[in-house]
Amino acid sequence: MKYIFKSLKNVLRMQVNIFRRYREKIYSAWIVYSKNIIYANRPIFRGQTYIINAGTCSIGCNSLIRSGHTHNPSGYYGGKFVLIVEAGAIVSIGNNFGISNSTIYCRQSITIGNGVLIGTDCKIYDTDFHSVHYEDRAARPEKFGKSIPVFIGDDVFIGTGSIILKGVTIGDRAVIGAGSVVSSAVPADELWAGRPARKIRQLT
Repeated sequence: MKYIFKSLKNVLRMQVNIFRRYREKIYSAWIVYSKNIIYANRPIFRGQTYIINAGTCSIGCNSLIRSGHTHNPSGYYGGKFVLIVEAGAIVSIGNNFGISNSTIYCRQSITIGNGVLIGTDCKIYDTDFHSVHYEDRAARPEKFGKSIPVFIGDDVFIGTGSIILKGVTIGDRAVIGAGSVVSSAVPADELWAGRPARKIRQLT
């Protein structure tokens, strides 16, 4: 009897997994269609996302976007994947991309290469949002701060809780340590960490 119940449990688990994969495919298809996302091989979205695409957004092959604590419990509880592309802005993401519960906000241009992995609760901004001048902040409507393109090379790893600010270039195969604030260029094959981030060591 114990063996029978165990077998039934395994069959039920398999059926649930099949249903989840089917639901995942439908949900992913709906997102890329409703949000006008350009893709070569449809990316997989797991969990509810928050996406506003008023510009141009493309995502490469074999990409996985996790959103919500149920799909990556190591991140901020209740956090989501957030993607905001302002009118006229361009977000270009390469192949084999992975991200969990993080935010990408683009007002001008953000380019992410192939094989990039981004940990939970990270933020990538190509804008200051607000001006450093109080007169601009007091204006109605407020004058926006500077926006400078962000470029992230191939095979970069960005640790959980990191912030990538406007104008930053991160070279191929670089690693950004958890909790870092990156405000300057990071060369290829280097480990950077800290607030502000600085070079820790060479990786090759």
